[in-house]
Amino acid sequence: MKGRDKFVLFGLLVIGAAMLSGCVGHHYSRTDMPTLNSGTQTLYTSSNYTVLGPVSAEGTSSCILGYESGKQGYGLLWEVARKKYGDKVTGIKDVAAATEYFAILAPAYYKVKTVYSGTAVQQK
Repeated sequence: MKGRDKFVLFGLLVIGAAMLSGCVGHHYSRTDMPTLNSGTQTLYTSSNYTVLGPVSAEGTSSCILGYESGKQGYGLLWEVARKKYGDKVTGIKDVAAATEYFAILAPAYYKVKTVYSGTAVQQK
């Protein structure tokens, strides 16, 4: 083998290994939780909050040959709550998440779907 052929073969092996390890092209984003002042957390009792209603959001992400894409995180729940109830939302109570995972020869292909749910509340 010529030196150039060895270099090309080595490059292809490195790219193949990187793709199978899932370390190529991370475009998977997580939503951020809103900035909260943790020094003034409020205990949720019936006397100091008003229930606005239930909220749910769905996040999906996938990876195909090392290229990841999608959006996940509890911030999705806040986005839905703010769209539904506006600036009244000061918290989300009883948050739960359910995750489904599907893969074919992972990490060659996988898909993750997460459903977040909770109750939007407003502090009195």
